[in-house]
Parts: sequence; structure tokens; C-alpha cells
Amino acid sequence: MEVDRLKAIVLYVLNNVPDKCLGKHELFKILYFASQKHLIRYGDAMIADFYAFQYGPVPSALCNYLRGDKNNNIMSAILIDDESRYILSPSEEPDMDYLSKVDVQCLDESIQENFRLNFHDLTKKSHDSAWNKAWANPTGRRGAKMDIIDIAIAAGADERTIACIQENLEIEAALR
Repeated sequence: MEVDRLKAIVLYVLNNVPDKCLGKHELFKILYFASQKHLIRYGDAMIADFYAFQYGPVPSALCNYLRGDKNNNIMSAILIDDESRYILSPSEEPDMDYLSKVDVQCLDESIQENFRLNFHDLTKKSHDSAWNKAWANPTGRRGAKMDIIDIAIAAGADERTIACIQENLEIEAALR
């Protein structure tokens, strides 16, 4: 995923939750559920690199950026609470050129549905069939990469939607 788009997605969420701050766990789950919505409505996920971690899906690239050098493109736009090291706040507004109207709609819905849920409830909600399948062979505190079709099925995708997603994945693979 293009880093500027990922940065815009993260900054949009952080700027649109109450108090403009959010824990990493909560951010990751809001992004997972927004990606599910986008996937079953439009045939592609906003973020597709989720891995099954002990407490639910984690977007791998974003997780790596948040663990990395503070000078990377995403970290330069986010403040991390020094004491907890898990609470994130935006230090700038998102570049809306990287977000479509449907991206914003899916993000807004996921924020409204999930930002009030506590750690336990978000973990339980995100331990869906896609997570369970990827977690079946854990390596330490992490399972396998979550399959995009499994994520769609867990979100309630019908056969027609799954066929559309598979076609989009084939086109994407051919273009690489």
C-alpha cells in the first residue's frame, strides 16, 4: 500500500475520534472493520495486509511504521504518548486527496461503531472466522496473514461479491 494513502487513512481516523487520540489496538480494529465494509461494498479493501495477532487483526505495514524510525512519513505526523507508548494523536490533518468519498464513508461508519468499545469487546468482535483461520497456526504471538476472501466472508459477503473480489485480485496480480 502506498504510504501516503495509509498516512491519510490513519490521520483521518485520529482526527475524527473524540479527543483526537486513540490506542493502537482501537485504531487497528477501526481500520479492520472499515476495510471489511469497503471490501464487501466495493470489491477491494482499503487495507489488505492484516495478520492475526493474539488480540485481533493488525495491519502489518502500519504496525511496522509505528514501531520504526520516528522520521518515517507516518510517524512524522503522529504523536505517541511517552508514558503509555500506545496512545496516538495526530499532529497534522489528513491529505484528503488520498481518500475517496467511499473511503471516508466506511471509515466514519467504523469509527461510530467501534470507538466506544473497550479492549475486550474489540478483541472479541475482531476474532471472526477470518482471524480464527489465520490464527490456527500461530508463530509466537502472531498467526498467518489473513486472506482477503476470508475477511470478506467474515463480513458477510455473498457469492457474487466474493467472485468480484477474486476477479479484482486476479487483475491486480496481472498488473504487477
